[in-house]
Amino acid sequence: MNRARLFKDERGLGNPLTPAERVRNFINNTSVDVINVVITSTKTLKPSSREEWALADEILLIYREEEDELEKGVLPGSRQSDS
Repeated sequence: MNRARLFKDERGLGNPLTPAERVRNFINNTSVDVINVVITSTKTLKPSSREEWALADEILLIYREEEDELEKGVLPGSRQSDS
């Protein structure tokens, strides 16, 4: 099943991780197949007159999730063994 999840910048709300760090953690801690990563919003910072940075403050992750047996309509214990 294909799904999408939006990661917003929540550092002002107490979450110290950037959206990119949260996307990385989500991918590394789940078994999903990444289809696409889309930066939906950026924030421009100008620390000096010679520098300008663009940071992603919203990232949309589109991924494929394995269907579990219950979603396929297979009840637990209803499979016949191969023996």
